[in-house]
Amino acid sequence: MMAMRLSRQLGATISQPLLRPRPCPHLQSGASLFLRHGLVPAAATSASTGRRHIHLIQGAVETAESLITSLHTITGTPWYVTIPLVAMAVNLTRLPFTVHAQRLALRRGGLAPLLHAWLSTHAAAAAGGKRADVDKNLARTEKRIMRDHGLQKWKYASSLLAFPVWLTAIEAIRRLCGGPTGLLGQMLFSEPALGLETAIEGLSGAAAAAGASFDASLATGGALWFPDLTVADPYHVLPMLLSAVMFHNVRPKTAAGLRAMISPDKAHPSLKGWRGALRRSVVLLAVSIGPITMDMPAALHLYWLCSASFGAITTELVNLAIPLPKPISRCKGKDRLLVMPRRAT
Repeated sequence: MMAMRLSRQLGATISQPLLRPRPCPHLQSGASLFLRHGLVPAAATSASTGRRHIHLIQGAVETAESLITSLHTITGTPWYVTIPLVAMAVNLTRLPFTVHAQRLALRRGGLAPLLHAWLSTHAAAAAGGKRADVDKNLARTEKRIMRDHGLQKWKYASSLLAFPVWLTAIEAIRRLCGGPTGLLGQMLFSEPALGLETAIEGLSGAAAAAGASFDASLATGGALWFPDLTVADPYHVLPMLLSAVMFHNVRPKTAAGLRAMISPDKAHPSLKGWRGALRRSVVLLAVSIGPITMDMPAALHLYWLCSASFGAITTELVNLAIPLPKPISRCKGKDRLLVMPRRAT
């Protein structure tokens, strides 16, 4: 009997696992705490956030589409007139920012004599020194003076606040003409945090909405050499005009800016470094934007070209309304101290 009991106990012991995992209440409570406070993202939360993000962008684009089609219907104008009207309306939203930037430039121009005086001071203090030290000290002084007068350079970027309006309008025109996926389209169609089913659902919904937005009347809404606005310009005239107008808008307007573009080493300190590289990159992008996008529908090029042209016209009108003071040139030492009277004949 004793042997049978020992054999049964031994068999029960062998059949049981050697290591049994124990529940750890501290780890469970910590994980639940992370999930509760959002430190560990949940799949449902990311999915709902992605859907909300997509719906907000789609709502803005659909509103722009309805406004554009309503303008086309109410005015009764062909599409080659409606699209420039849309570009003009979008540029009007940038007008207050353009006026603000012009007033800032006017105030900066009034400080030019003070900066010239500081240049002479730094040059005299660093007599016999390096030109780079003078430029560095002048740039530091200029930054301090502009900060004291509330004329920091970042305030000139206020016109970027109107960029979402422009982007929404061009995305709406892209969907109306059936063009390729744009920047907002990439934002709509790419959601890496979503699951497979949610991503497929979002893609199908966005694709269906884009297909429903296509307006077949754009195929006959063109003029001159581009009668069909849903295909590319057959002669690529619109893309080349777009590059020319954009280059005119971003090219340097002063001799100092042109010298900085050609020879960066001899440029003003404010035009060196990353600022000069950024300006040259913008000019290069403006020149190459036409060849890069020449296969896009003519409706997009027409809107982009009209927007850039109206932007240039708006800038010129603001310059006429709020003229900037002419730069004060330094004395060359050749001016006469006395005005001699004319000889009697």
